[in-house]
Amino acid sequence: MSIRLGLTHYMGSVQRARPWVYNRNGLRANAKTNENLWLGSDTWLEVFFFCPLILVGFGFGKDENFLRWLFLERARLHKLRPDWAAKTWFVDRGTADEKQRRVFLEGLGMEVVTVPEYSDIYANQAWKH
Repeated sequence: MSIRLGLTHYMGSVQRARPWVYNRNGLRANAKTNENLWLGSDTWLEVFFFCPLILVGFGFGKDENFLRWLFLERARLHKLRPDWAAKTWFVDRGTADEKQRRVFLEGLGMEVVTVPEYSDIYANQAWKH
């Protein structure tokens, strides 16, 4: 995925992705129940919306609007259908920027996992079940 440079590029990405995120009737809640009508079926969107995710090195910066939109849609879908929700972990090193984003990330249903060093990611108990 490339970095989009401005609002026009961002809106173009959303416009192209919207039919894949929603089904033909505009309902995101039917995505899994009627897969034949959902264009995102059997694509990376299936993994993105319905599988557990661990985010490492993702800053949710101002140049990542498209991915932020996708995570907002994922959170909305999981609120509509909690039985489809999959765990999401956001790994950070505890910097000031990451602490400010914590409320936003938790609002998206993500568990924020702080590790002192990136090498500690693999030994973290958060996803060892």
